[in-house]
Amino acid sequence: MSGQESGATRWRTVGERPVSYHKFEEPGDVIEGIWRGTSTGKYGLNGRLDVDGSDVLFTLSAGLRDLEQVELGTRVRITFQRWALSKSGNRFRLFRIEEAA
Repeated sequence: MSGQESGATRWRTVGERPVSYHKFEEPGDVIEGIWRGTSTGKYGLNGRLDVDGSDVLFTLSAGLRDLEQVELGTRVRITFQRWALSKSGNRFRLFRIEEAA
């Protein structure tokens, strides 16, 4: 039995799932998984997907807010399509969000 000892008691972690962070860097980047909703992170909202049994978090930027309309437990695919420029000249990402039918 693995774990840490505290006096005569041995402790073992139960149900801990690996967590990773995904950053959409290049157009064409795709992530696919089961939508688990949002959580509050250090810099704002994060989206959460279950990808092959691991939690994957990503920044829920304005271009991804439509995910909040997706029912929890739905399989989704998110594709970073391209960079775009706002009227003020700021660069932002355009995404395609698809849900399994």
